[in-house]
Amino acid sequence: MADTPLQIARALHRALEAGRSGAELRALFTGDARTIEHPNLIKPAGGVVTLERMLAASATGAELLARQSYSVHHELELGSLAVSPWGCSAETQERAC
Repeated sequence: MADTPLQIARALHRALEAGRSGAELRALFTGDARTIEHPNLIKPAGGVVTLERMLAASATGAELLARQSYSVHHELELGSLAVSPWGCSAETQERAC
């Protein structure tokens, strides 16, 4: 039996916490995966990020972080859709020294 969408989301969180990045994460996404960035202080206009850009950014981020962890607030699954709002905490390499 294939993994459910929530199992895949949980696997992604575990992989990120373990320091995996870039191509190591590809199997956890569909080829058409996108991240929708809502307007924020860093990107006032928001934006849409493709899978390739997500994987590249994850590799860059992994070089900056000593650790990261995720806390899931709640989960909802309906067919092929998983909704999993989460929070993140991280420590940079510089602070870890």
